[in-house]
Amino acid sequence: MYHPHTDIRRVSWIESLPPFFRPYLYLARLDRPIGFWLLFLPCLWSFGLSETWSWMTVFFFLWGSIFMRSAGCVINDLADQSFDQKVERTKTRPLAAGALTKHQALSFLVLLLGGAFLILLQLKKITILMGFFFLPLVILYPFMKRWTYWPQLFLGLVFNGGILMAWVDGKGALSLEPLLLYGAGIFWTLGYDTVYGYQDKEEDEGLGLKSTALLFKDQLKPFLLGCFSVMIFLLISIGVYNEYTKIYYGILISLYSWFIYQVWFLNSNDKQNLLALFRNQKWVGFWVLGAILLGRI
Repeated sequence: MYHPHTDIRRVSWIESLPPFFRPYLYLARLDRPIGFWLLFLPCLWSFGLSETWSWMTVFFFLWGSIFMRSAGCVINDLADQSFDQKVERTKTRPLAAGALTKHQALSFLVLLLGGAFLILLQLKKITILMGFFFLPLVILYPFMKRWTYWPQLFLGLVFNGGILMAWVDGKGALSLEPLLLYGAGIFWTLGYDTVYGYQDKEEDEGLGLKSTALLFKDQLKPFLLGCFSVMIFLLISIGVYNEYTKIYYGILISLYSWFIYQVWFLNSNDKQNLLALFRNQKWVGFWVLGAILLGRI
């Protein structure tokens, strides 16, 4: 029987399902919802900033985020199957462990993309066009670590596309505000995904793969602080542009203080510490959302 993790407590709801379904759900990383939150929360930022949204639209973006994050994980594992088999953290993934075949994974991918497409059709034409623009980038992302030391930057461009899509679905066109927010999201992703990649830096280096975790392996803390500083600066710029109240800046100052604290005490040799910082980014997303929603008070 397929058990991808030793800590079954985290995935008990999947283990309660028939064995046939379990590898597919693990392949989609539905046992690890942090990825979907990191995709969906920037969409909420954009809705909060634009003040043009409905609960139905939020519902569509929620399910779109789940489908696309799951599809991205399948694409990633199809591209990286041979690498995943050689990395301790990823060797138990369904494709790497042989629990699913490539044909099964491709069939599942078509199902996920079909679901995402049906959701996309519920949105405005300009949003649909933007969705088709980002899809090739989703497919290209897993190959970036073969070609450049900046796959995390590329992920930031892809993962925060929901900011632009949510904005144009409400406003009909882009402006300075969503572009500043998009930039903030990119630098946020650049920081937290470097932390995530740092867990595998030795194995990635041995396999000839590239990442910002390897490029800045001896300067991790300054690099992270730089990424998070640019993020906060861009968020402050949005506040100035919109004439937000002091509440907005107070929340951002508290968030920046938290970033400094986390980076200062980060133990780059402790994988659990790295993973904890990565998982805490969900609360960063809510922190920023709170600032945006309360910034007009």
